[in-house]
Amino acid sequence: MTREPLLGARTAAPILAARPLASGLLLTIAALLASSQPGHAACRINVSGAKCESAARFASASTAPALPVAIGEPLPYEYMMLLNSEYFGLPPVSDGWVYFRVGNRVVRADYSTREVLEDVTGQTNRAFF
Repeated sequence: MTREPLLGARTAAPILAARPLASGLLLTIAALLASSQPGHAACRINVSGAKCESAARFASASTAPALPVAIGEPLPYEYMMLLNSEYFGLPPVSDGWVYFRVGNRVVRADYSTREVLEDVTGQTNRAFF
């Protein structure tokens, strides 16, 4: 009576032999895709397999809308005071100044005269937007 080998013993050898072939094929494809990217020679650090990001992909800081009132001028009464400033990542108010929401911007202004002291939108966190 002859014994047949286990089913897993017959199929394991071809699978194990194919793994290095498949991983080598994947590495070759990845290298070809990385080398075919345009502008690869213009990268500051040239590493194979790495992407080169350009500054054109990111928005410039000058795209922010201008404030309707200049710094140093009094803020019109149509703009309301921003309460709960700590929630938006701003330091607590003190010394007679408060925060006002002007459209999608935040300004720091004097409480009594409403004179705009500075634009503090860059100090807010993601909860503001």
